Amino acid sequence: MKKQPLILLILVLVIITLGIAYFRYLSKKDKLSLPVQDQQLDAVRLKTFKSEVIDISLRLPQDYLIKEKFTHVEFGKGGNFIQLDRNAHAFKSLREYLDDVDDKDEVKFTQVIDDFEINGLPVVVRDEIRGGVKVRMYYIFTPEWVYIFSTDSQSLYSDLDQIVRSFRYTP
Repeated sequence: MKKQPLILLILVLVIITLGIAYFRYLSKKDKLSLPVQDQQLDAVRLKTFKSEVIDISLRLPQDYLIKEKFTHVEFGKGGNFIQLDRNAHAFKSLREYLDDVDDKDEVKFTQVIDDFEINGLPVVVRDEIRGGVKVRMYYIFTPEWVYIFSTDSQSLYSDLDQIVRSFRYTP
């Protein structure tokens, strides 16, 4: 008769141990799936900015505040800013435009970070020293305009890249 309570106790301990192991397994499984959910939430947290004035649309994180003026847009987040300017030009290529800017603005230091295309439009990414401050600049060349995105805040570099890559020229 003393064996029955002992067997019952062992059986209860085995069931509890299996239950704990099962819940730990479920807990690890949920943790592994969180990054996928986070990526989906990040995509939902974007908003579209469309400007009829400067003929563009782009996507940016929802926590950015937007101030639009005639040829200038400022995207602000936490006291830091991404600037967008639009300049008219009469150049045949982005390279010619940049050579002229470097000459007129007397830009002493530039470092090309990347060049690529967005929807067939040439883009050059450069770090420049302007007024003693390092500025990340994205130049997008269209037949009539050059769109210039810039920030002096390194913490916004990845947002700036994401925003520029969503750029759509909508004349």
